[in-house]
Amino acid sequence: MPQRGHMNFLSYIYRNGLWIAVPLFVISAALLGFFILSVIRAVKQAHLHSVPLLEQQEIEFAEEGRVVLCTQGPLLSFRFANLDYELTGDGIPIEGRTTWFHSKTSGFSWVRMEVKSYRIPRPGRYVLVSRGLSPAAHRILSTRSCS
Repeated sequence: MPQRGHMNFLSYIYRNGLWIAVPLFVISAALLGFFILSVIRAVKQAHLHSVPLLEQQEIEFAEEGRVVLCTQGPLLSFRFANLDYELTGDGIPIEGRTTWFHSKTSGFSWVRMEVKSYRIPRPGRYVLVSRGLSPAAHRILSTRSCS
């Protein structure tokens, strides 16, 4: 049998539910807006480079650390499906890891997806080679790692 105090609490909630729900809704909506803006700000701050996708190009990194190579193109495009990437510094290949769970960011007509992550040993110029390209206007990006 339920306790008397428990029933009084539920009865209070039932009688005053509207007065409790309105402030909770306003607080929840404000927190949702705050967190959405925080995520947008974090994504913009993580962006390092954005260049057109070419077979070979130089990219300069200002600091060492982990970077993530992302592809960006039209929504529902399969043009990146068979591409392979190689990053070298001073002619020495930098070992890259393929991401298993590709993080995606999208807009109304484009999508950006993680492809590989690299550990940049030191600041400087690196050469990015893309194999399997078709002549399409896509972009390649590098971002700071979130981990």
